[in-house]
Amino acid sequence: MFFVVQRYVGYACIALGVLLSFSGNLTYLLLSLAGFVLVSLGSIAESAQWLYVHQSGMPLKMNQVQMLISRAPKFSLYSNSLTLQSARGFGAGEYSIVRLNNENYIRVRPFVQYVKQDGREYTFSFPGMKPFTKECAFAYHAGVELFGYQDQAYIRIDSLGLDFHLKGDQAYFEVKESDGLTS
Repeated sequence: MFFVVQRYVGYACIALGVLLSFSGNLTYLLLSLAGFVLVSLGSIAESAQWLYVHQSGMPLKMNQVQMLISRAPKFSLYSNSLTLQSARGFGAGEYSIVRLNNENYIRVRPFVQYVKQDGREYTFSFPGMKPFTKECAFAYHAGVELFGYQDQAYIRIDSLGLDFHLKGDQAYFEVKESDGLTS
C-alpha cells in the first residue's frame, strides 16, 4: 500500500512541477524530476517486494494472483488423444498457463467436452481413465487443485492425470498410455 501512495505522490509532484514551470520559473522542473524518482522507486520497490514474496513461498495475495493470471504466457494447445476446445470453438486454441507457487494451472474450458459441472463440483471423464471429481475452491490458495477466478475455473495441470509438456509456445496434453481404467 505504501508504494501505491508513493507513486500517487510522485504523479502529483510531476503534474505540479510541470504546471508551475509554465509560470516561467524552471526550478519547478526539479519538482517534476523528484516526482519521476518517486514513481520509479515505488515501482521498483513494489516489484522487488512481489518477487521476494513469490520466491520465498509465502502465500500469494489475490492481487498478486490477478497479476500473474493477466501476465501469464499463452500457449497453443495440442492433443492426439483429446478434443480440446479453443476460445473460438474446437481445434487448437491458445490459453494461458499460469504458474502459481511452482504449480501450472490452466482454465477448465479446453477440456469442457470431458467435464460435467454440478454446482462447485467438476467431474472429469477423460477417455481411458476413471472419472474423478474435484471441488472448486472460491479463490486460489497454495496447493489447491481447482479454483474459481472471475467466473472461470482454473485446474492444476498435474491433477488432471494427463501427460503434459511444453515445447516452445505449444502445450501438449495426452491421455497416459499406461493408465487405462482403474477401480
